[in-house]
Amino acid sequence: YEKLLVLAPQDPEVVVNLSGAYYSQDNVAQAIAVCEVFLAERSIVPDILFNLGGYYQKAGRMDDAREIYQAYLTLGELGERLDEVKEILESLKQE
Repeated sequence: YEKLLVLAPQDPEVVVNLSGAYYSQDNVAQAIAVCEVFLAERSIVPDILFNLGGYYQKAGRMDDAREIYQAYLTLGELGERLDEVKEILESLKQE
């Protein structure tokens, strides 16, 4: 996926898969970095926002997770996981 990212840096699917690979290898910092770079340089992608919120949670960055999940909610119908994100935000209120 790292090589694919060089070839197709605008492809959100590559970012989702690469960050997921890092996450599955317990390299949460790198998973976060891949998502943050993509979002800073390109358009907002619901799957990347959703994953980044989870990566922030795993890293103990709850304020960042809340902020990203709130951004996800602003996508409206573009976000296919609105109900799930609302539940996550509710659970984060208790932390």
